[in-house]
Amino acid sequence: MGSKKKNSPKGSDKTKGHQNGHQKPTNGPKVDKKGSSAKPQDKSDQVGKRETTQAPPKGSSSKLWLTILLISAATAGVAILAMNESAQATVGDVYKKHLHTHVLQAAELLSIDVSSFRMWWDEADSNSKQDAPPAEHRQQQEVSQPPPSQSDKRSGDKAKESKMQNDQGEDSTPQKSTAQRAADSEQEREVAEGDKVSEKPVQKDQGEKSQPQKSTAQTAAEDSKQKQDTDEGDKAPEKPVVQDIRVKSTHKTEKDSTQERAGQEAKVGEEQTPDKPSPEPPSPPAPAESSGEKEDVGGDTKDIKPPKSGRESYAKSAITNDDDYKVRKKLDEADDLLELGQLDEALQKFDSIIRKHPTSPRAHAGKADVLDKLAEKKRSNQLLEESIKVYGQLLTFPDVPAELMKKSARRLADRQQFRGWGRQSVKTMQFLVDRFPDDVQLQRELGVNHLMVGQDKEAKQVFEKILKIHPDDGFAMVHLGFVYQTSDSNPQKAIPLLLVGINSNDPGTQDGRFYFQLGSALQREGRTEEAEAVYQRGANKGLFLSAHQRSLYNVDSLTGRPWWTKEQTGYQKYLKLLEDNWKVIRDEGLSQLNSETGDFMPEDEDLREKGDWKQLTMYAQGRKKSKVCAKVPKTCALIDQIEPAKGCRRGQVKFSVMQPGVHVWPHCGPTNCRIRAHLGLVVPEGPMIRVVNETRTWKEGKFIIFDDSFEHEVWHDGKSFRLVLIVDFWHPELSESLRRSLSPI
Repeated sequence: MGSKKKNSPKGSDKTKGHQNGHQKPTNGPKVDKKGSSAKPQDKSDQVGKRETTQAPPKGSSSKLWLTILLISAATAGVAILAMNESAQATVGDVYKKHLHTHVLQAAELLSIDVSSFRMWWDEADSNSKQDAPPAEHRQQQEVSQPPPSQSDKRSGDKAKESKMQNDQGEDSTPQKSTAQRAADSEQEREVAEGDKVSEKPVQKDQGEKSQPQKSTAQTAAEDSKQKQDTDEGDKAPEKPVVQDIRVKSTHKTEKDSTQERAGQEAKVGEEQTPDKPSPEPPSPPAPAESSGEKEDVGGDTKDIKPPKSGRESYAKSAITNDDDYKVRKKLDEADDLLELGQLDEALQKFDSIIRKHPTSPRAHAGKADVLDKLAEKKRSNQLLEESIKVYGQLLTFPDVPAELMKKSARRLADRQQFRGWGRQSVKTMQFLVDRFPDDVQLQRELGVNHLMVGQDKEAKQVFEKILKIHPDDGFAMVHLGFVYQTSDSNPQKAIPLLLVGINSNDPGTQDGRFYFQLGSALQREGRTEEAEAVYQRGANKGLFLSAHQRSLYNVDSLTGRPWWTKEQTGYQKYLKLLEDNWKVIRDEGLSQLNSETGDFMPEDEDLREKGDWKQLTMYAQGRKKSKVCAKVPKTCALIDQIEPAKGCRRGQVKFSVMQPGVHVWPHCGPTNCRIRAHLGLVVPEGPMIRVVNETRTWKEGKFIIFDDSFEHEVWHDGKSFRLVLIVDFWHPELSESLRRSLSPI
């Protein structure tokens, strides 16, 4: 029999059976450790622990034993004549486990010569099985049985040796304690004195400890448990459960293909140890790592998936080339320092590796990561640029693992975008797409990068290319629909792409911007009810604060109301300051409107259905435009006194001029972090503004205040232009610290 693999699968508590495997018995005489013949003797010196049970008296039990013998013969006959092979084996097991011992005792009691039967039985039993199944971590619990025939004890002796070594996991042949041997001797005296079965004295040397033998009671207990696990339909006599081993006592090894390895205490399909004595197995070798070879279980082999070893088992194998693998311990140590936030130490470690290995991809990636974190910690553009430089160097190396290349290049593109180098970011993503042309995710990211730098045409080409190859790509659909709506002003093309893309539920499609633009496209096509349903769906998904308040850059828990009073804002003094100086502000605005080179610029957010609408911006994202303010100095001087306005990084201060005939589509501002105040400067009859369900107009020298994150719409049906000053204030409920932390819009 071939040897088993050197160690048990990972996760098991103990090795399964002897680590060298079980040896098959031969038909010749067996030799023990001392070289003496192991031919079965007349009596065994060991019968195992059992509960004290007296054997039945010879005279009173004759009929009982005879009856047992007859029943046994009848049972065997039925098994042979009426059952299939499996059933025969099963009934045979029942006979061997529960009746064979009693039959031999009955024969001796009745003075029947059964020597021929003994020889036939031993030969048949030795051929029925080859090896005992391995077991792990079980402690035998003996069961009560009538005293066995001394000659029958021979059949289980060597099996007991093998099983005890398997169960106990010892490094040498198991030996019985002195207490156990004393108990065995006492039980033998009971057999000799009470039953008068044996006519010969015990010949086994009581001092010999190298050859422990198994009692028939122990064999019966083990076999009974095996029978219970494999054939639960048969009801054996009650016996304590002593192990959790799953094998069948059949002549051929059987595989249970459905048995899972994990958590089992014995391997299904391994052969049992025959009852016939076998050579003493050698001591097991020291445990070794699993080789991943097929496990020899005495029958058909079953492929065992080998565990990963070497490079394959290395956790960072995917980002480690051959050269880096040689210094992986140093790289891992540096990575650990980075993860622990010990940035200076990590940087020194990576630099040390780079000095010896100047083209190490992992060392450069680690160094770039450290510099990136240091730049964030110290708010240093210089460190950020150093990080970008190192990432860029990494991309030029000849042997960079694909996963590391993608990870580092993506981070490089992100850092370039953060630094304001958007076009370089696009080039980095284009490099990745060229390097991995079949990676559709990289193509998607390239398209998004084009959008972020305002390259709508290039973005459209990327997403159209994706859809030619992957026509059901929901991500490409929603982004292409977004471009059609916002850049091309083509709602007819945008609607089906946005609708199908959103309904695909693909990753990246459930974004408020796509619901926002789909609803807007439907509104512009006059499909108002459908638009409202889209907005409500977005609100239900948590993409909008409500169906009417559809801003995308929000702070939770801020009070939201369409219209505000001066008192509700808390900015009464600032509002009064501007109202008191409205004519000064008006005159400066008109001066720029009437100048030949005026700085008023057309509205560029594609909010107009028709008409002429222009703006002149003095403050944006909390920054003052000095060139513009030089032309309207008095207005800017007033704004400079209003910190919540001039420092509002999510708003603007600007003049807005609207010519007759303008219609501004229903729309929402980008954030709920501001409130918007309009100071009327030139207000003819006709212009109106609707916020949600309430429509108002302007008055010269007075403010109207609303939250532009709510849907609003503007018409100018008058006969002359309308001029207002728009001032955005921080939402009054935002704390100073939170205002400083918010990104500009």
